[in-house]
Amino acid sequence: MLFFIIIQKPYDIDKMNYQLDFKSLEANYIIGYELSNKLEKIAYAKQYYKINNQDNLIDLSINDLEKHLSSNKATKENNIIVLNGDVKYKDNLIKLESDVLNYSINEKILSSLSKTKVTYNNSLINANSFSYNLNSSDLLLKEVDLCIEK
Repeated sequence: MLFFIIIQKPYDIDKMNYQLDFKSLEANYIIGYELSNKLEKIAYAKQYYKINNQDNLIDLSINDLEKHLSSNKATKENNIIVLNGDVKYKDNLIKLESDVLNYSINEKILSSLSKTKVTYNNSLINANSFSYNLNSSDLLLKEVDLCIEK
């Protein structure tokens, strides 16, 4: 019998580069929870993919005790989230339905330049554009059709 012994320098784990920089990433059926001493928020997406600095979510739904937000697609780049396709937002004051909705993360403002159905104080309002400040609950509508129900 012939044996070969190879002496190899041991692998040094301390010299590994732990920094990860993904240019693209993909995941399916994501569920996220925000917890404190109770469940604060739950988010669901059918698919997530990242291309460079842009995060994309398909079939997004976010729910907490006071708010609900859903859309067919959400795209986040920098501090703006653009929601597309059957976008619905609802809190205890307002309900918004639109094809496109923009959310400014820093300013906490929902806005749209597309036709939107707004239900506010039990009144149905159709607007061609709107801006809704989530902090102050200020609603600004432009080009409005109003239908008051009793």
